[in-house]
Amino acid sequence: MGGMCSSCSDDPEASQRRRAHEQFLPEKGKAQRGETQYVDEMDENPTIQQPAGDQPAGVGFALENMGDSLFEDLARFLRTLPPKSKQHIWEHGVKVKAQDGKKTVCETTRSKDQINRLMCDCVIVYVKYLDRNRSPLSTKTVRPHIEHVTQHIYAKYHPLQRDRFENDKSYFPTMLEDYVQSK
Repeated sequence: MGGMCSSCSDDPEASQRRRAHEQFLPEKGKAQRGETQYVDEMDENPTIQQPAGDQPAGVGFALENMGDSLFEDLARFLRTLPPKSKQHIWEHGVKVKAQDGKKTVCETTRSKDQINRLMCDCVIVYVKYLDRNRSPLSTKTVRPHIEHVTQHIYAKYHPLQRDRFENDKSYFPTMLEDYVQSK
């Protein structure tokens, strides 16, 4: 893991490479900034959702089938993740935009929304780790599955501390395990 995601990069060369690469990708639907939408429909991965109603085949990883084991497995995964990777996750999810347009990374979470973004990014990184050949999940796909755990963490642990998230192996995993045990 390294570098910034394409939506966070101010590098003009990265922008140029991204535009050149996008000409080979299929058309994307309207998505919120920073959300991924590309899906490789040719992949026959059994963890992918089956089409339901107006949902196209291969929309995303079957998070709803994982239940609370998702958070138990995520906790184990986060314990093994190096601090530098957790630093990237924090920097992507916990930032505010100043009046001058500059984004600043916060040392603590300031809102439930920041915890929600942090959770989304953790789940996206974890699922990508499970299947490196698949496109990353979109935040839009992940968000409904983490709403309850986000609320629990916000109510019980807010504000979260950046230093502890990045360097304490059990800080955030313990919160996830506490959520599972509280049910």
